[in-house]
Amino acid sequence: MQTTSSGDIRSIFVFGSIAAVLPLVFFPNNWGLDFFWNFWAVAGLELILYFLIWQVIFPVGQIQDSLGWAFKTALLRWGCGILFGFMTFILAGTSLGEGIQNGLSNYFPALFIQVVAAPLIIKSAWLDRQSPRRRVFVSETGSDRSEPILSHKTFPAEHAAAQLEDILGYVKDYSGVEACLLVDQEGLILAQKGDPYLEFEALAPLAELLESSCLKVLARIGEKRIEKIETYTPRLRLLVHQVQDFRLVVIADRRTDDLLNVRIQRVVEQINKRLNEKYPHQILTTREGEYVRNSGRTQ
Repeated sequence: MQTTSSGDIRSIFVFGSIAAVLPLVFFPNNWGLDFFWNFWAVAGLELILYFLIWQVIFPVGQIQDSLGWAFKTALLRWGCGILFGFMTFILAGTSLGEGIQNGLSNYFPALFIQVVAAPLIIKSAWLDRQSPRRRVFVSETGSDRSEPILSHKTFPAEHAAAQLEDILGYVKDYSGVEACLLVDQEGLILAQKGDPYLEFEALAPLAELLESSCLKVLARIGEKRIEKIETYTPRLRLLVHQVQDFRLVVIADRRTDDLLNVRIQRVVEQINKRLNEKYPHQILTTREGEYVRNSGRTQ
C-alpha cells in the first residue's frame, strides 16, 4: 500500500489551500448560478466522477484501486470546501454553517474549481512523486538489507546494470535498432541502450500493456502466457521477449531485416545465463521464503 511522505503532505496542503482560497476572488458573485443542492447528492456525483477519472483518464490499476483514489480525492475536495467556508466566515462575514455549505455544495465557482483541481493535485503531488518501493531481504551473510524493489529478483544496482547494458548493446548496435530495454513486471527499467532522444520511461510500460491486452484475448482460448510479441507500425518494429520474469523490449526501424531476431535470441540466452549464474534458483527461492517470514519483523 502506498504511503504519503511529509513532502507529499506539504504539497497537497499547499495546493489544496490554493484551490480553497482561489474562489474567494469571485465571492459572492456566482453569475446567476444559484445552487441549492443537497451535499450528499453532490458527494455521490463527485465519487462517481473521480472513479471514472482514476479508471479511465489516469488509470491506477484495478477497480478497488480506483475506488480508493476516488475516496482520497473526494476527501481532499471536501477539505478544500470546508476551508473555503471558514475563509468566507472570517473574511466575508457569512455564518460558519452557510460558508461551509457554500464550499461543499452551494457556491458554483468553489465547487467547479475544487472539483477540477483535486484529482490534478493528487496526481502531481502524490502519485507522480512516489519513489520505487523498498523491501528488506536477508543476504547470504545473514544481515538485513534494504534495496529498491524491481521484482521478486533484485539486482545489485550499478554493477549488474552495467553488465546488462553491455549485453543489450549487442542488439542496439545492429543497424536500424533505436532502443533495447530490460524491464521488470512493474515497468521499471533494469538496463537500457538506446538513442538519446528517446524517452525511456515512456517506452518501458509498453511491454506490460501489450502483454496484458493480448492475454485478455488469448484467455478466451485458454492461453495464459506469452513468450514473444512482435508488432509493426508504419515506421517502427516493436519486439517483446519474455526473459524469466523480465521483458526484453526492442524498438527498431520497420525495415530492419530478420537477422535482428538472431541477435535478440543470443541476448536472451546471455541474460538468462547471467541471471542463473548470479542468482541460482535455490538462493532465489530461499530469499523469497526468508523475506515472507521476516516481513512482519521488519515492518
